[in-house]
Amino acid sequence: MDKQEHNQEVREATLHLKTSILPLLAKKLSSGEVPVYTCEHVRMLLHENGINVRHLGHLRSMIDSSNIQTLLLLEMIIRCMKNYVRRKLRSNSLSSANKEQSMNSNDTRAMAARLLNILFGNSQASKFYWLVLLKAQMGVKFVNGLTSEETRCDYDLRTHINRKLVFEQVLKRTGIHISEEASTRADTAFSTNNVPEELFTLEDIISIEPKCKTLSTLDKLHLARMYLSDGHEFTPKTYPRFGAKEASERQRDRISIESIERLFGEYSRESIGQYLIVGACLFSIVGGIRKCY
Repeated sequence: MDKQEHNQEVREATLHLKTSILPLLAKKLSSGEVPVYTCEHVRMLLHENGINVRHLGHLRSMIDSSNIQTLLLLEMIIRCMKNYVRRKLRSNSLSSANKEQSMNSNDTRAMAARLLNILFGNSQASKFYWLVLLKAQMGVKFVNGLTSEETRCDYDLRTHINRKLVFEQVLKRTGIHISEEASTRADTAFSTNNVPEELFTLEDIISIEPKCKTLSTLDKLHLARMYLSDGHEFTPKTYPRFGAKEASERQRDRISIESIERLFGEYSRESIGQYLIVGACLFSIVGGIRKCY
């Protein structure tokens, strides 16, 4: 009985998401009421509205603004590429007993170079990826994410996006570090639209840093703001909910939304970074806000 009841609640919640929350957000984005400029803003906006990133495709299908459509397309492409690269690198390192060493072995670095060449080179394998495989990945991960024209096999998504931006984001999210020479070479190729079949070699891959999924600093700030908006207050008892260490009995001061905005700014990463540490929220008040370790 509980199973049927809970399944019905899930269906109703999903229906509400698709018929109310997503259309409302799409309308705000299309009209410019809610401005977004980067992929990070897109992710933050989705999470703020309680929308899982997998619904990006549905959201994009409701957008009228071509600029916003392109921004959402970029985020979908980057996520598919990130998952593709991670899966390949992970499978390559599973056979090794020392995972840390295997991530930076010559074999793994060579595979990273091959993967980057497929994603950003101009070989037949690269064309197949962009014209066929990537669209198949997006069709599975982001339903309704592509228009009927974009799904055609002769439609090259590369000609409609900023490849340099996608390249930088893929490197950042996969933890692949390349040499300065390789970075300059790629920038020149993308800016002049003169991309060779292969851009990278083993020597271009300096290291591969394992990436862990964590709550970003900016997400923590908005999580705190939403918590306060619901009428809650920050006290020693509520600090641990945001990852902070146990607060002392003296730290009973309250912090308001206005205090957060005054100290951190609306979207200022630089200011937020002075007071927030990724992995350990830092609202510790002893005559003001200070860093908490």
